[in-house]
Amino acid sequence: MVQNDAETLMSEASRLLEEYEPEKALKIGKQLEKMRFSGAFEIQALAYADLDKKKKAIQVLEKGVKKAPDVWLLWQLLGNYYSDEGDLKKALTAFEKGLQTKQPDNVSLKYNYAIALQRQKKFKKAQGLISEILSDERYPDDIEEGLFLYIQGLRLSLLNDLKQYEETLKLFAELESIISQHENSQPSELSRIFDEVATAHWNLKNKDRSEAYLKKSIEYDKKNTSAQWLHREMHKEEDYSHAKYFRLIIEGIWHTPFEGETNLPGFFTNYDVIANDEEEALEIIKYFEPPEIHYSLKIADSEILKAPKQPKGVYGTMSYNFFPSE
Repeated sequence: MVQNDAETLMSEASRLLEEYEPEKALKIGKQLEKMRFSGAFEIQALAYADLDKKKKAIQVLEKGVKKAPDVWLLWQLLGNYYSDEGDLKKALTAFEKGLQTKQPDNVSLKYNYAIALQRQKKFKKAQGLISEILSDERYPDDIEEGLFLYIQGLRLSLLNDLKQYEETLKLFAELESIISQHENSQPSELSRIFDEVATAHWNLKNKDRSEAYLKKSIEYDKKNTSAQWLHREMHKEEDYSHAKYFRLIIEGIWHTPFEGETNLPGFFTNYDVIANDEEEALEIIKYFEPPEIHYSLKIADSEILKAPKQPKGVYGTMSYNFFPSE
């Protein structure tokens, strides 16, 4: 009975995390810990991470791996959070210990291990782990869709890190038909993939092709900071000494109605943009928004922030807040 109760609470906490209610999930995680259920540490760590308390998440996981040392997922989370906090030595140790557990998910652990190695600029060693994943008997048929795309994005990224841009494009050509089958899922990872392709073309001086893939990347995820950087590089002006850092609230009308409705919804979204003035800032923003809504975009609120002189372009944006239009 206790086991069943714990599993029910675990499912409820997972649902709360998916709905971004980390405080409520955290309470359940602490309740599960009192019930001596190992999933308690996973829930608490994920909740603390969502609350931007990675150090607290690490403390919970250190306790968790002592009490349940054979749970590979706890080691993976611990490795990820140490990696995020910049403690790469402890991150690698955590991944190694995760791989030594009785029934680890080798694919997931090695993927996350490779990311930590990439952050250490150990690109060849990271590629070695990816090669092990590709030779795993589970790959590719028994790999979760999201993880499959993450792996492809990392493969392309590592080639770019090594400045092997022709190899990046060759690999993408091999993967393109497979990636196209996933075009309705994992937009942030598809954005990353197309950004890596755009980066390779940019470094090979293929400006038009780079621009085309960059636009695809932004269509999938305008919040992609790497794509924002590449856009700034591609459109860099020599003189930006008169530019200002604007924090803007943009209002617009979406191009399609929601299911079951006929009116086009309105929306607000936020942008941080460096430009000479608001008019130029709005023109830069249009690059990151669907062409069908350009006519409707206007600045609802504007603030100028203090910032060092930097190239013009977008430095951050957020999701849309929709509202019914009249």
